[in-house]
Amino acid sequence: MKKVFAIASVALFAASLTSCTGDFTCDCTYKDGLGEDATISYDYNGVKKKDAEDSCDTAAGLLNEGSCELK
Repeated sequence: MKKVFAIASVALFAASLTSCTGDFTCDCTYKDGLGEDATISYDYNGVKKKDAEDSCDTAAGLLNEGSCELK
């Protein structure tokens, strides 16, 4: 029984590490309609870092002459 409990404890600990969430900000800089630098930020609260990275990368792909950075 102790062995089953130990294995279950390790499995729960490993699962908790892979499902951590946090708060992230995606800061994007781009050229506006007048050719001037502009910035916009997207907040991601309570999400996995990978999901925030994917969304920030998508935002960067939609900007004309711009880039985004996840913080």
